[in-house]
Amino acid sequence: MSDLRDMLPTDRGFVVDSWAKSARRKWKALTKDERYARAARLVNASRVVVLGGANGFIAAWAAASGGKLQYVYVAKNLRGFGLARKVIDAALERSRKEAA
Repeated sequence: MSDLRDMLPTDRGFVVDSWAKSARRKWKALTKDERYARAARLVNASRVVVLGGANGFIAAWAAASGGKLQYVYVAKNLRGFGLARKVIDAALERSRKEAA
């Protein structure tokens, strides 16, 4: 599980879905469709870095914009192994370079 890369078009559905699902409580005033639309807009406006593995498995991802972290996701069974730090650092670095 060492494939640290920018989000691919094939990753986008999972990234939007995981962000929208996790934001249910935070965005509770929004309908499901509105949550997914907001997550899609945020993904479009962010630099997303993915840590993936074989067969398209996504272990973790982070979104950053303008050098600020927007969101981080780590698969439940892989939490506590430093994967969040790895994708956060990469996303922040890449988004800072874009902003410069």
